[in-house]
Amino acid sequence: MDNKNKFLILIFLFSLALRLTYNFFLADPDTPPTSDGKYFDKVALNIANGHGFTLPPNNIPTSRKTPAYPFFLAIIYKIFGHSYSIARFFQSIVDALIPIFVYLITIEIFDNKTAMIAAVLSAIDPPLIIFTSQIFSESLLTFITLIFTYFMVKESEKPDLRNAFLAGIFLALSLLTRPIFPFMFIFVFIWKIVMIKDFKKSIIFGTVLVTTSLIVILPWTWRNYQIYKKFVPLTTTVGLTLWLSNDPSSRGASRPQWAMPRRVTFKKQFENSGENSYLESEDLLFSTPEIGRDEKESDDIFLRMSLKKIKEQPSILIKLISLKLIAFWDGFYIWAVCDTVNIKKPIFVIISFALAVPFAIAGAYITRKRWKDVSIFYFLILSVNITGIIFHADYRLRLAVMPYFMILAAVTYNWIIINISNRIKEITL
Repeated sequence: MDNKNKFLILIFLFSLALRLTYNFFLADPDTPPTSDGKYFDKVALNIANGHGFTLPPNNIPTSRKTPAYPFFLAIIYKIFGHSYSIARFFQSIVDALIPIFVYLITIEIFDNKTAMIAAVLSAIDPPLIIFTSQIFSESLLTFITLIFTYFMVKESEKPDLRNAFLAGIFLALSLLTRPIFPFMFIFVFIWKIVMIKDFKKSIIFGTVLVTTSLIVILPWTWRNYQIYKKFVPLTTTVGLTLWLSNDPSSRGASRPQWAMPRRVTFKKQFENSGENSYLESEDLLFSTPEIGRDEKESDDIFLRMSLKKIKEQPSILIKLISLKLIAFWDGFYIWAVCDTVNIKKPIFVIISFALAVPFAIAGAYITRKRWKDVSIFYFLILSVNITGIIFHADYRLRLAVMPYFMILAAVTYNWIIINISNRIKEITL
C-alpha cells in the first residue's frame, strides 16, 4: 500500500473518530430532530413503512423538501429500525468521507502537501463535525457536491465526456438533496468556455452534463406533476421562501419573521396581499386536501404575495441583498448552530472560521495566475451566493462550499510552511 492510500485511510479513520466522539460522548445521539429534521424524520419513517413520500398521520403526499436525504434516512430506518443514533452514526461515516474527496480534488490541482493540509482542515472543521449530530441534509449535500466537483476537476485535467455524464449525475443528486446550486446549470457552460475557449466543445460538454442531470431529476418532477397537476421541478416552497426572506422585517433571513406570532403575521400579510380569502398560518404552510388546498396551491399564494411586495417596494431589495450577504458570511453565524446543539462556548468554532476564510482569500491571491484551475470553486461559491440573495441567507447553505475555502486556505498554509523552511535554511547555512 502506497503512502497516498495509507493517508486516505488514516484521515478517514481520524475524521470518523472525531465525529463519533462528538455524537456519542459530547452530544446525545438519541436527541429527537428539530426544525427541518422533524420533516425529514417523518417522511423517512413513512417511506420505510411503505407509505411513500408522504406525511403522517394521513399519509398526504408532500414535496416541501427534495427526496434524497429522506430516502437516505429511510434506508437506515428500514434496516436498523427508527433509531436516531444509528442515523447519526451513518451520517458521521458520510461526513468522514469528505476529507478524502477534499484530498483527491486538491491533489489534482496542487501538490501532495497542500492536499494533506486541506484534508486535515476539513477533518477537524467544527461546523462539519457539529452538523453530523443534526438530522439535516447538509452532510450528505456537502459530500455529493464534492463528488460533482471531483469530476469537474478531472475534466479540466483530462477532457472526457464521461466526466460530464458523471458530474451531471452528482449535480442532480445535490439538487435532489437540497436545491441550492440550480445556477450551476448555466455556470457549467461558462466554466468550460473559460477552461478551453472552444465554444462548440463547451456546448457539447454542458449539454451532456445538464441533460444527464435533468434525466436524473425527471422522475421526481413527474411524480410531483402527477400529484399537483402543475410543474414542480423540485419543491413546493419556492413562493414561501421568497416571501419570508424578502420581507423588510426579515433582515435578509427568515428567522425574525418565523419568530413573530404566526397568526398575526400571516393574517396581516395575507390580508394586505389582496387575496380573496384568508387561511390560518398552519393551513398555508401545511396544506392538505381536507382544507381544499394542496402544497402547490399554497405556495402559489406566497409567490403572488412575494412578487406583489417586490413590485411595490423594489428599493427594499437593494438593502436586503447587502443584509443577506452579511448574514451569509458572518463569521459568528455558528452561534446559531451552537445554540441549536447546546454548545455554550463556541469560541473554538469561531476561530475555525477565522483560520479558514481569511487564509482562503490569501490562497486565492497566491493562485491568481492559476485561477482557471480553481475556477470551479468560484462558480460553486457564486452559485450558492445567488441562491442566498434571491431567497434567504441561511448559514446552512454555506456549509456545502466551505471545503473549497479549506482547499484555498491550505495553499496559503503550505506557502507559509515553505517560506519559513526556506528562511530557516538561509539562516542555518
